[in-house]
Amino acid sequence: MTYLTKYLTIFRLDDEYSLLVNTLTNAKDVIDRDTFSVLDRLRHDPANTFSGSDELMNQLKERGYVFDSQEEESELLRKIHAFNTQIKTLSYMPSFIICPTMGCNLRCTYCFEPDEQHKNYQLLDEGQLNTILNKIRETCDQINSLQDEKGAIKKRYPRITLFGGEPLLPANASIIERVLDFAAELDLKVTIITNGTNIACYSEVLEKNKQRVIMQITLDGDKETHDQRRIRADGSGTFDKTCEGIDKALEIGIPILLRVNVDKDNLQSLNRLKDVFRAHGWIGSPFITPYLAPVICNEMNSSDNTLSETDMLKYVYDNDLYGTDNSLFRSIGPVTASVESFFKSKSDSDLWRVSYCGSGTGANFCFVPDGLIYPCLNCCGQKEHAIGTFHSEAIEIDRSKYDVWKNHDAFEKKKCKECKYLLLCGGSCPASTKYDEEDCEVRLTYERVMESYVRRNYKTFLE
Repeated sequence: MTYLTKYLTIFRLDDEYSLLVNTLTNAKDVIDRDTFSVLDRLRHDPANTFSGSDELMNQLKERGYVFDSQEEESELLRKIHAFNTQIKTLSYMPSFIICPTMGCNLRCTYCFEPDEQHKNYQLLDEGQLNTILNKIRETCDQINSLQDEKGAIKKRYPRITLFGGEPLLPANASIIERVLDFAAELDLKVTIITNGTNIACYSEVLEKNKQRVIMQITLDGDKETHDQRRIRADGSGTFDKTCEGIDKALEIGIPILLRVNVDKDNLQSLNRLKDVFRAHGWIGSPFITPYLAPVICNEMNSSDNTLSETDMLKYVYDNDLYGTDNSLFRSIGPVTASVESFFKSKSDSDLWRVSYCGSGTGANFCFVPDGLIYPCLNCCGQKEHAIGTFHSEAIEIDRSKYDVWKNHDAFEKKKCKECKYLLLCGGSCPASTKYDEEDCEVRLTYERVMESYVRRNYKTFLE
């Protein structure tokens, strides 16, 4: 009996050649028409009768396209699961997300945080901040005490992220300076997720810490588009102030991840961002990395303007905004980035994702001024997802809630385990229920994005 792996997808490249893709073993092979016919008959033959040569059979087995039985495939998956669990354990590194406040000076049209949170906000007090920084120092001391078999210190450090609300509100100045001084003392990197409108207020402290800071700033299009989406409480736009902030950060020498949140409202305007980049001299800058992110529909944002990653990818492909060395955008996430990594990877272990995102390993600890700890940026303010509390004296983790994230394992979920995109996706989000549906939204996106990628690059495969 010959068993054809369920992790196989076949793409027709032209009349003569097809592409085999195996997401279980990371194999990608171009085959001719005769080989395609052999596999196609095998796919549709209930008796699993193989009609090819012994040489072809050996090649297909070596690449993991066929097995002697389904049990043999399952055994390989069990080994991968064990290896994934080991990777997850060895690579575990806590990430500390500090929200100085959940208040914000903007009222973006698609924000997932409630408006009330921005109006009546509080700041982290000194006792709370001390507790957070003491925990980070304790973690660093534990890491520095680890030695490998040769006695060498393992130099791995946790990362600090400043988030909110808006972390760079003027009212947060003392907190920001304290965190950056602390990071300098321990030689830690800091990511600041900001709307960019107040960077000038922080130029001195940013100059002092430019070697350890990276910023994520959002720019949603040209002036007309951005000013309709990323607005202040009074309805005025923020394009000019955001661009001013980006220019200032680049002048200081701080790397910027320039995020563009995309939905149906601003998709058609992406082309006009080229003119913005030219006007500011950003094209070709080694300090700025533009990328696209689809606006996600959630409880706070139930707009029907959300756009599938597939439709977004088609538009940027068709308009040469992505996919070439000269394209404006460097990456699209999250599915497109995963698919591209799959096709470009040379090693099996380069491919496998141990979780849907960093939060799925229980590695993220997001501290909010209300005294709650969350496992994920997107969960902030949703108290049902809180995994613990903190105050001036201690941090207290609710193990039952934390373990939902720490022990989340897609291999234990039947629909995930049977999905051919399991090792690219890493499984579902612990905070969401929509992935348990019969037609998983993420699976469908992987399917369509992979098809788009192969169609776009078919000449490369043929060559």
